[in-house]
Amino acid sequence: MSAEFWTDDRIHFLRETWGHEGWTATSIAEEIGSGCSRNAVIGKAQRLGLSKPVAAEVARRRAQAKARTHRAQPPASEPAAPLPPPIEPVVAPSRGGIPLLALRDRSCRFPLWSDRERSGLYCGAETTSPKSSYSAACERRVYTARGLEKLGRAA
Repeated sequence: MSAEFWTDDRIHFLRETWGHEGWTATSIAEEIGSGCSRNAVIGKAQRLGLSKPVAAEVARRRAQAKARTHRAQPPASEPAAPLPPPIEPVVAPSRGGIPLLALRDRSCRFPLWSDRERSGLYCGAETTSPKSSYSAACERRVYTARGLEKLGRAA
């Protein structure tokens, strides 16, 4: 489209109709006529800095939401509450087990709970070897005599 195509009257009409309900880029192009396309209308609206019809509504809603969130936030002058100290893993003395996160590299990982009781505690005794997950006592509970033979340990 040449610069002569967008006369002052057409630009005024575009400004008046752009973003108003019922007016689409296609309907504006049809009203202008003279071979004006939908894309020509959209391009001119962008060059004129006119906001998109949907974008204007979205911007209004965002501004309202932002105003609501600013009211809900506490004043900046109040200091934030200090963070609590980190929680150290605690050994449960009643059962003799320890929580999962307190287990170390060579700690026995045999669970100390039944189907009815889920305490989340583990044996925690030293394992028989670096490759094993269980202590000697727990290995006897986990593996059969034949399984211990395969591992190279006596039953």
